[in-house]
Amino acid sequence: MTDFYGFGTISHGFGMALVWGVSQLVSDLVRGNQLLRSGKLEEAVDAFQKAIAHHPHFHWSHYELGESLAALGRWQEAVDAYKKAVKYNPDFYWAYQKLGETLNKLDCWEEAVRCFRKAIDFNPKAVEPNPGLYWAYQYLGETLHRLARWEEAVTALRQAIAVNPTAKWSYFYLAEVLAKQEEWSEAIASYQKAIALNLTEPEVFWGLGKALEALNRWDEAIATYQKTIELNINKYQSYQYLGNLLLRQRQWTEAVAAHEKAVQLNPKSPASKQNLGRALFYLGKSLAEQNLWSEAVEHYRQTLDLGFDQGQVHYHLGKGLNQLGCYEEAVVELKQALEFNPLFLEWEQELEYALNQLGRTLSTESTDTWKIQVTESSNDNNHKLKELLRGSWIHHPKNNQIYYRFPVISGWILPKKHDLSSIKVIAKSDKYEHEELLSVARRDVITKILGEAIEGHPLLCCGFSFQVEPAEQIELYINIEDESYHWKTIQSTLLPYHTIVRIKGTWRKFITNNINSISNQDADMLQLLIGDGKIIYGKPVVITYQRDEDINHIDLSHGDINFKKLLSCFKNAEFCSDLIQSVIEKGYLSLPDPFASDSCAICKESFHIGRCTFLRFVSQTSGKTFFIKQDVTSQDAIYLPTENLVILYVHSRQPDIMRHFVIDFGLKFRKFINYIIQNYKNNFGGLIGGYCTNRPSHFYQEVCHGFFFLYKNQQIQKFPLFLFEEDRYFFSISDLFDVETSVKTIDDLNKNTFHNQVFLFKIGTPHAFRNVIDSEKLAKMIVKKASKLIDAETEQEVKVARECYPLLWLGVTGQKRAWVEQVEGGAKIITELAKIYPNIGVVFDGWTAPLHPTQSDINQAATDQAVVDEIVQLLPPSVKTFTVVGSTSVRKLAFATVIDVFIANKSTGSIHVDRFAKKPGVVHISNSFRLFTSQKIPHNNIVNVPSNQVIDIPHPVLGIDHTSYSINPDVILNLVKEILAQSNP
Repeated sequence: MTDFYGFGTISHGFGMALVWGVSQLVSDLVRGNQLLRSGKLEEAVDAFQKAIAHHPHFHWSHYELGESLAALGRWQEAVDAYKKAVKYNPDFYWAYQKLGETLNKLDCWEEAVRCFRKAIDFNPKAVEPNPGLYWAYQYLGETLHRLARWEEAVTALRQAIAVNPTAKWSYFYLAEVLAKQEEWSEAIASYQKAIALNLTEPEVFWGLGKALEALNRWDEAIATYQKTIELNINKYQSYQYLGNLLLRQRQWTEAVAAHEKAVQLNPKSPASKQNLGRALFYLGKSLAEQNLWSEAVEHYRQTLDLGFDQGQVHYHLGKGLNQLGCYEEAVVELKQALEFNPLFLEWEQELEYALNQLGRTLSTESTDTWKIQVTESSNDNNHKLKELLRGSWIHHPKNNQIYYRFPVISGWILPKKHDLSSIKVIAKSDKYEHEELLSVARRDVITKILGEAIEGHPLLCCGFSFQVEPAEQIELYINIEDESYHWKTIQSTLLPYHTIVRIKGTWRKFITNNINSISNQDADMLQLLIGDGKIIYGKPVVITYQRDEDINHIDLSHGDINFKKLLSCFKNAEFCSDLIQSVIEKGYLSLPDPFASDSCAICKESFHIGRCTFLRFVSQTSGKTFFIKQDVTSQDAIYLPTENLVILYVHSRQPDIMRHFVIDFGLKFRKFINYIIQNYKNNFGGLIGGYCTNRPSHFYQEVCHGFFFLYKNQQIQKFPLFLFEEDRYFFSISDLFDVETSVKTIDDLNKNTFHNQVFLFKIGTPHAFRNVIDSEKLAKMIVKKASKLIDAETEQEVKVARECYPLLWLGVTGQKRAWVEQVEGGAKIITELAKIYPNIGVVFDGWTAPLHPTQSDINQAATDQAVVDEIVQLLPPSVKTFTVVGSTSVRKLAFATVIDVFIANKSTGSIHVDRFAKKPGVVHISNSFRLFTSQKIPHNNIVNVPSNQVIDIPHPVLGIDHTSYSINPDVILNLVKEILAQSNP
């Protein structure tokens, strides 16, 4: 007879002890249990430890010790105790349950998932009621939710509800996961069930409100947020959600009141203030529509004071000031508005009206727009600088660059002998002198110019970037140890406004597809004076899109734009496959038209700029255009120039889009225009492999997944396949998908598109869209193909390595996110294991070489191998060692598939042994990067180093992505020992 815990009543456990004749054990257990119940936790720990000393293999003592340690918050010790409980009683399901809960406390989510599944497997299902089984499913679902494994989480939570139909939190978490999957109707039903079961936490009503909004059930959503406020009037989020929804419903006054309350409750939040500013702006617009201009102007001013500083606010403020006869102020505001949106003709006309009232004209108005010329210093100075410097460069400003108001001066300087702290850049004009130290991290300079590893490099911060006042002439000097050397001369000329108007008009024709009205002279002028592009794009509104709520407020500014249909296509896992299917069926790429309902926008043009491909879509209704940016994936960002709006999706930043597209496009404007004019001839010319960074994770997780969708849908064989920058590929696409490929440069791609009148499409799928089943199929394909490509030398090495036991894989890194004790710690782990396993072998892993390594790859691999060499010098001579540092994936997989256990960085460092070979091992990562790697990279049989055993060491310059960390090697050693103890040689 067992109780609901599944391990028998405590008396039953004691009865077993009595059978064994261990009376002292019973005494210590009884005493420990009483102390635990009375809250005397330290004394309880002591009692259970004494019980263990009397009978080390009795599972119950270890379990109770774990309970006491967990109550004290000593999570790692509790984990150790629970592990011993299940070691001595392998079907002790409640100990697995508690072990999983405690592992979650240490952010070891993957192991927790395995423990909850064990608890479910060993649970006596026939017992009724069965709270133990319920909690196993519930915690499993919660943990899978945290790991963004949505389908598995839904299954677990539904099973929890099946066991306990009155479990309100299960309904809540189920609703949250269904909302992530945009299963809105089911999510609403689950939220409502949780509320019906008397779950009144604000999060439940917020989730329900958002789900109702998604289905346009506005009144119900408003009532839901108001109910949250009734239950707790001090939650600013409730007012914020309510205010944003009221804005969408154009209930301006009520929206302002809600956001004012949110700011009152959360006064230090810039986001809350911006939300209030947005609400005041729309209220101001409604007052202007009623000709209440003074009130409208006051609201616009409040809007700007709250930090909602956008072009549309300045425009409407200027328009209101015009109505009030305040023309001087109106000119100031309208000029600022046009700095945000230079192409908006209506705004320009409003400025011209204000100027006319003052007796001025737009064509003669002075501007703050300057054209730059940069010249070198004298030969004598150049000679002196060459003696002192390894190199120097000025990125901004450049010849023919255009800038507004304040020019940015940026670049880098590499000294030969001096340290960076002794070097300054000095800018002098007839009115000022400005000094700037070198302080900007320039990873690109270290890797590309010097060809050296970044981490810890003394010249890393060799860059500079600063603004100066405009002047007709600025002299730049490099100052080294208080000695100044003339470097550059920057000359600036004010650009006439009529020239600016002409350039903007040309671009306006381009983005509205009035291509035939652009003269060759117009195109040449734009191409010559494109500058830094701000004369055209100003300051776009930039949205980082993850959820529909990120764009809800955009609908207010552009009510005629149908974003959601377009973005729903973007969120489709098989976006690339769907667009290729439209080419197969129609001969062109097709997407929903964001400028008109029930219409489509089509694309028959591609432009290859830098490492990016841009696709130009044209509305079949309005002629307006938008552009899809393709870099690593097929859907990195959208740029809508007529609305001055950028929607970032993955792998994009707003400055990148403007630099790679507007400026570089403008520099080739005439050539591109000639291509567009003849697009009626264009045919689809083939597929391009997405750009890959120097880490294999992007290649395998995104580029390969995009190809896999086309392979799965039998589309990849239908078109020519071009690989861009093949030196960044880590596996042969030809071998993997049985297709023929050819390597092309950017110049090749553009020559192909222009000369042959074709358009191309880049392949890649964001990692967020990975499907578990497809991921597994792709992983198996990679391992299977790799096994057929192993060379004879590697095959022989692997044969020797297989004679070792255990064969340990140890990953090192000389780059970012490093375990700082990896040399001494790695050597200690191997040495200690060698005492237990004399026949141990070690495979050292590090930098992964692409198919065609660059000098940078060779240097990075050498840095990692130097770490390995340091470790090897500290090892006993009996340890057999092998290295795959700097090897290709094929060679790495040959070893990964035969190792017994691994130790590796949880990010890219574990991809071969964990993601593909599915071997057991220990992973480590900084706490700041831990959740990201758990959600973005699939993991199999890993054991995480607990978060409380990791000490982050933030990088002083490069931020969270480069955070290294400290771990006591004994922690990793003990985890490896546990894994080996559970396996059979």
